[in-house]
Amino acid sequence: MNVVSEEQVHDLLSHLNDSTYLHGHPLASLAATEGLQRGEALRQLLLDEIGHLKPPDATPPDDPAWRPWQALWLRFVEQRTPVQVQDHMGLSERQVRREQSRGIAALAALLSDRLGQPDDGQGADAFRRAADALEVSPTELDARQVLYQLALILRQRYRDCEAALQLPEHSLPVYADRVTLRQVLARILSELAPLGTGTAVRAELTSVGDEVIFRFTVQGREALPLDADLLQECNYLAELSLGRVEAAGRGSVVCAFPARRPSLLLLIDDEPLANQLLRRCVQGHAVKVIAVHDAARAVEEASQIRPDVIVLDVLMPGVDGWEVLQQLQSTPETRPIPVIVCSVWKDPELALTLGAREFIRKPVTRPRLLQALARVLPSADAGGSRPSWS
Repeated sequence: MNVVSEEQVHDLLSHLNDSTYLHGHPLASLAATEGLQRGEALRQLLLDEIGHLKPPDATPPDDPAWRPWQALWLRFVEQRTPVQVQDHMGLSERQVRREQSRGIAALAALLSDRLGQPDDGQGADAFRRAADALEVSPTELDARQVLYQLALILRQRYRDCEAALQLPEHSLPVYADRVTLRQVLARILSELAPLGTGTAVRAELTSVGDEVIFRFTVQGREALPLDADLLQECNYLAELSLGRVEAAGRGSVVCAFPARRPSLLLLIDDEPLANQLLRRCVQGHAVKVIAVHDAARAVEEASQIRPDVIVLDVLMPGVDGWEVLQQLQSTPETRPIPVIVCSVWKDPELALTLGAREFIRKPVTRPRLLQALARVLPSADAGGSRPSWS
């Protein structure tokens, strides 16, 4: 049977608004429609087929049948971030990945019926399914030790290629899943070995902000002709540990992973724009924001998530912030969690009396928020697992 591969579908969705890329895609000629340019015709076809995944309007809103369509529509059509998709769907990162994979598989089947491509993408699809099924457990690792362990595994590979592998003298702590980190670095180093024939592949470790950067270069080369599919697969695997892989300037490949465990911030605010503003304010710091827009569910969510800090609005419909704050203080699971009340309603005295640790008046500014977080979250110096806010 002729099929469009799931890897092709993911690639197309990732470039849904890039008409130039779509115009040059091999599938564009098959999707050509009179009156539309090739790229626009392919984009319209993708939108139409995604629409076919949408359940009938009579389907209850909490029916799981909505999830594959939602996962694709929110991520690729509305271009929301992965965290925003999780927040909207009320699912974990792993659950969203599963629903997205289901949606991509269904979309690939629909496109196969319409376009009928040769069956040449099964290996990539198998890789994505295997990656989505992984149970990741991020923990603090010694970056240099990980590299040295891989050097032992790859020693014969480098001997066969007559290349040297130069490793860093110093180390840095990195926060990632051990298995996925090793797989990503091993794949990159293995591919670089033949490019380093007669010279050396150099691995460097640096710390930039809240990331640890693994930078790999080949002496004497201004560019590294690495396969785009390889980089895409490595990046897909790295994302499971909140990492990224990309070709960089000066003929190098960069693998970046968190330097420490992110602090988890739960935002309780009915205004969706507050979520975007808060994310911008903490950008560059090791903070992961999860938003709850329904105040009635806030305490239950906080009890399950156990965030490191809560930012709470006051003026919300149905259940106001004062009620939520009292419930948080009277619930054993949430009582120890520091709360920062953030509202246009200026009453810091009441906020502190009811148990809040800090009060910020809206509109929120980045300096005021970071200063409040610095006062309620332990520093990296205190416990080694939190960001430094100085």
